[in-house]
Amino acid sequence: LKELPRGIEQQKLLKDFKVVVKEFQREQQGAARKVREVVARSRDAQEHVVAAEAGEDAPLLANQQIQTFAPSALDSEIIHNEAMILEREEEVRRIEQGITEINQIFRDLGTIVGEQGNMLDNIEDNVH
Repeated sequence: LKELPRGIEQQKLLKDFKVVVKEFQREQQGAARKVREVVARSRDAQEHVVAAEAGEDAPLLANQQIQTFAPSALDSEIIHNEAMILEREEEVRRIEQGITEINQIFRDLGTIVGEQGNMLDNIEDNVH
């Protein structure tokens, strides 16, 4: 009877933990999506600047060649931002894996505590 409230409490904590993890994942994906949008807009803006510098009548191939041969600070920033996004996504995956492992540890710990409670009850019964 003593273990029932503890078990219910553990289940509630596990449920709350899963909800928080899902919310974190959703927020992280939203943040990554926003960063990708900013990077895409930066690329578009840079292409527009290159086109304006080359003249409006310059062919698209010429703009691409200018962009290829003269990488700007914006290009390096975009590359850096993309690398950071990939690194963050990998870190999120590692965190998710760690959270899953912690979840399993807590489940195992709950089982161990339950077993020890039973052993204590048996010892108490034998003493009385």
